[in-house]
Amino acid sequence: MQKENARNTIIFIVCTLAILLLYQHFVLQPQAERRQAAAKAAAAAVQTAPAAGPTG
Repeated sequence: MQKENARNTIIFIVCTLAILLLYQHFVLQPQAERRQAAAKAAAAAVQTAPAAGPTG
């Protein structure tokens, strides 16, 4: 019984690590890349936008 519990614990840890790595790769990394691209686009838009001021 003790060996079976140890085996199940190891399987659980391996599966948990696999799920966390897959989540990091397929969910968090693309989300961070989109956020970085949006920030870069916003910074570029601010730099190229004409300065707002009184007209007239």
